[in-house]
Amino acid sequence: MKRSMLAPLLAAPLLTALGGCTDLTPLRAQIDDLRNEVVLLRKEVREGRQSAQDTADQALATAQSSHLCCDVTNDKIEGMFRRRLGSGSTPAPPAPR
Repeated sequence: MKRSMLAPLLAAPLLTALGGCTDLTPLRAQIDDLRNEVVLLRKEVREGRQSAQDTADQALATAQSSHLCCDVTNDKIEGMFRRRLGSGSTPAPPAPR
């Protein structure tokens, strides 16, 4: 076969194969689906962060409240001992073990 006859024979299958690659619609649809999924995941991450921050804030408020309660209780106990010692009476001896 001559070289001039071989070129059209090879060009036809090559053009057919490349012609199939030009339809990018399925790839574009997949890319759009992936973009939508990324948007949803970002939203979930943002909501998760906010939920974690809310939980941390609530835990901190509870800890501060608990600490304040302990301080108030300790002040009351200390005040009772001061009054008892300051009234001139002797404190009761410690209980035997």
